[in-house]
Amino acid sequence: MENVTPLPEPFVVLATQNPVEMESTFRLPAAQMDRFLVRLTVGYPDGEEERQMLSRAGNHIPYEQVEPVVGPEELLAARKQAEQVYVSDQTADYVIRLTQATRSHPQLSMGASPRASLGLYRASRVWAAMEGRDFVTPDDVKELAHPVLEHRLVVGGEARFSGVTAASVLDEILDGIKATPEPSRVLQ
Repeated sequence: MENVTPLPEPFVVLATQNPVEMESTFRLPAAQMDRFLVRLTVGYPDGEEERQMLSRAGNHIPYEQVEPVVGPEELLAARKQAEQVYVSDQTADYVIRLTQATRSHPQLSMGASPRASLGLYRASRVWAAMEGRDFVTPDDVKELAHPVLEHRLVVGGEARFSGVTAASVLDEILDGIKATPEPSRVLQ
């Protein structure tokens, strides 16, 4: 390999997209969108948040006041903690059934890839760890289905013109596919 630059651990990339005035930008191809783990929509601040923003940055952005909230060591420790979170076979199967359902849905021209299954699996482990648990529940998977899967789905032309969205298809799939109860959690 030539000109390989080693990157620090952890190496994290964040990207933003502003949907307004996109004249000089182009939508990413589906294969590239599939490389993003999650898509989040920030929206607008509420009145109080906007008031605080004005008081802090009314005349300039105070970059000199920005301080890290976590360092590389903490990120690596959090990654290690998430890797220890247990995912039962039933919950893993639920992830697979959800993503496979997107591949055969008649209103989608492209469903979620195996990379999406892996992303949903990993993100669910992180979510469970953030919730203070050492195991993933199907509710964790459902909570993350939209941010992890929605941007990877491509709605077919006819469906798109009928007002169908990736979010509405995903809602339908989530409503239709139920998680298998875990043997240790079934009440007698």
